[in-house]
Amino acid sequence: MSDDLTRTPGSLLGGERFEPRRSLAEQIAKHLEDLIVRGVLRSRERVQEQRVARELGVSRGSVREALLILETRHLIEILPRRGAMVTDLTEHSVNSLYEVIVTLYTFMAKKVAQVWQEDDLQPFLELSAQMRCEVEAADQPAFFSSTFEFGQSAIELLKNPYLEEILRDLAPMALRTRFFADTINRNAMVEGLEFYDSLVDAALHRDLVAIERLIHEYYARQQRLVIQALQAQAA
Repeated sequence: MSDDLTRTPGSLLGGERFEPRRSLAEQIAKHLEDLIVRGVLRSRERVQEQRVARELGVSRGSVREALLILETRHLIEILPRRGAMVTDLTEHSVNSLYEVIVTLYTFMAKKVAQVWQEDDLQPFLELSAQMRCEVEAADQPAFFSSTFEFGQSAIELLKNPYLEEILRDLAPMALRTRFFADTINRNAMVEGLEFYDSLVDAALHRDLVAIERLIHEYYARQQRLVIQALQAQAA
């Protein structure tokens, strides 16, 4: 585990204070989630409740609650008499994850293409323009965040609470594998920009066939990259 969980470089918390609008447990969970997504906390690494509480200056009860949140998001496994451990990223878990998220993302994108009304796609167009600037500036963290906003914008448009709950719980693992794939793909930002631009264009034309093809091709490549990275790590 990092020597100092509150000051890990690149943390989404960025050294900010905890936010009162979110519960303390949720903020701790978000902090630990970021460390796992970026690989600071690695597969099968123990997350020591007492140490996290001490380093973040919070109660063990709040940490315990945060770990339960992370367990529902498939980032932490809580084992009897062994405590919390970062879930193992394996070929099987990656393949299982992509089988689900490709289906969900395809459904969501097709639904957006079918139901959008005038101005509904404006947030997506603005995000595309923002992402183009981020690629030009080689600002990977900002680009990474913008891609996540795409999904959030789609969820807001569809107003489907069940889909929102499923995607919220799967999003951290999807981000974790995405980050892992990007470590061996130097063209990740450019490829991502092309994908999202093409996806928005297909939605504008309500082209459901193109949407399905784009999503399947993009995530199949990402899945292969994650598997390659896992194999390289094990070699």
